[in-house]
Amino acid sequence: MKTTASTRFSTTISAAALLAALLVAPGAMAQSDTSGMTTGAIGDYGQMDADASGGVSASEFQPYIDQTYDAWDTNQDDLLGEEEFFSGLFGTWDEDRDTILIQEEYDRGYASWFNDIDLEEDTGYSTTLGGTDEGLSQRDFVAGASETGLYEAWTGSEGDTSREDFSARWYDLISGGDDELTQSEFEEFYRGG
Repeated sequence: MKTTASTRFSTTISAAALLAALLVAPGAMAQSDTSGMTTGAIGDYGQMDADASGGVSASEFQPYIDQTYDAWDTNQDDLLGEEEFFSGLFGTWDEDRDTILIQEEYDRGYASWFNDIDLEEDTGYSTTLGGTDEGLSQRDFVAGASETGLYEAWTGSEGDTSREDFSARWYDLISGGDDELTQSEFEEFYRGG
């Protein structure tokens, strides 16, 4: 089989998104159990609270953000492009790791990552992205999501996103805009808002 640059790029993106999902997706790695503990790549909420203050600061959450950013930055240029962003989200939202995004996974992921964004464009699973009862592939998700304006609205720019901007935006989103991430905010984010 002849390998083209496009095939290698697609394979790299898919493998990287899967790696990102396995490394950094608390909502997908383990769901909240009856005791309310949510686990993730760097441990449960209590393990992130390094100073045992009862809240997770931006600096305490930064290793998790760095892990995510590094996994999503597939071309390793320390900038996160739109395709890398959506490929990473796909891997994170694909909770059962079957490489297909179903409506329920999309709805939970969208509610967490884009709950504070109001677009005039339709961002519906089936209407815009082409999702069906059988699910949505990564390629279709990335292509459809790239047409919505979500990346620009989330990052605040049309260009690639720096680590610093990604970190600030994600921490602001997950912590509710204040200086401390509470356990309830953490669990709500990974349950889909």
